[in-house]
Amino acid sequence: MFAFAVARMRWRFRSAVRTYMIIGMFMPLEVIMIPLAILVRDFHLTNTYGALILSYIAIGLPFSSMIFYGFLIGIPKEIEEAACMDGANIYRLFLKI
Repeated sequence: MFAFAVARMRWRFRSAVRTYMIIGMFMPLEVIMIPLAILVRDFHLTNTYGALILSYIAIGLPFSSMIFYGFLIGIPKEIEEAACMDGANIYRLFLKI
């Protein structure tokens, strides 16, 4: 959903958010793991599945968002415009197109 919002919707800080996600891809793993370990300790998630899920999301989110962004940019805008002419709202555009 984030990649769809950045690729297709027009909003104020769209390019700044996209740049922030690209910078997140270039962060070394060591820079992410220390604050993540502190976060896991503070939320009492040590040795739980929640800690594992949180770490996988923190590490993989920037990369997967940019992959989906590149895919959504490649879809022609004419398809989206035709779906809007047929009465599709933003949710249907995301789910069906």
